[in-house]
Formats: sequence, structure tokens, C-alpha cells
Amino acid sequence: MNEETLELITQVATLAGIEVGEDVYLETLPAGLETHVRANLPAGHSAVYIFEYQEQTFKVGHCGLNTNPCFNGRHYGFNFPSTLAKSLMADNEFNHLFDKDTVGDWIKENTTRSNIFVPEAYGNYLRYFIEAFLILKLHPRYERKGN
Repeated sequence: MNEETLELITQVATLAGIEVGEDVYLETLPAGLETHVRANLPAGHSAVYIFEYQEQTFKVGHCGLNTNPCFNGRHYGFNFPSTLAKSLMADNEFNHLFDKDTVGDWIKENTTRSNIFVPEAYGNYLRYFIEAFLILKLHPRYERKGN
């Protein structure tokens, strides 16, 4: 995920009649136990997040306002119905690299996480649009297949 993709999102949203300002912004968190997880959503923002490993997108998802447990912890463990940790544990290409107790740390140490923050003033539809656009553009490995 990069600034060029965010600019493309802005252009396409404009075609739909939504003027996206600089208050919608991208944050990229590099791989590393200390750098990968942000403490909380910025006040008054929702987010779309992207997990990438090497040249591959693993997951695109979103969190609404005031959903810090979803935002900062959902995909590193097993406490939610659908998580990146569960997807990796079920994938024979990767599951030999960790176990149930270490998959969360493996995600933090090996993936880049990008967050696109959307102020509350835009409502939910822009966040939904950004997530759907990125799923179409990035073809995440662990995503519903459209059904």
C-alpha cells in the first residue's frame, strides 16, 4: 500500500461525488514487534487496514469508530470469528513457521501493516468503499472470494 494508491482512491471517490481531503491519510507500520501495532485509533476516526507480506497482500479489513479491540488486536489471535492468525494457521504454505502461541508475533515480525484513517465526518460509506476498492485492486490471499 502506498500514497499512489491512496491518491487513486481519492480520484475514484471524486467520480462518485465524494471529495476526499488530506484528512483521510495513510500510515504504514513496518514489520517488527515494537512497530507493527498502533495503540489506538485516532479519536474520531475509523480505519481500513492492509496486511502485506513480501509482495503479497494477505488481508484487507476495516474497523469503525471506537473499536480499538478490533483495530489493534483482532488479527493477531483467535478471539474473533475471522482473523489473519486463523487464516495463516489453516494455510499449509505458512503454518509450519509458527504455532498457535506464536502466530501473532510472526504476523507482527513479518508483515507490513498499512492503515488508512477516515474521519467520522465522512460517515461509513467511504470506509466501505475504500475497503472494497482495495480488495478489488490488491486481491488479498485471505479474503472472502466474493460469495
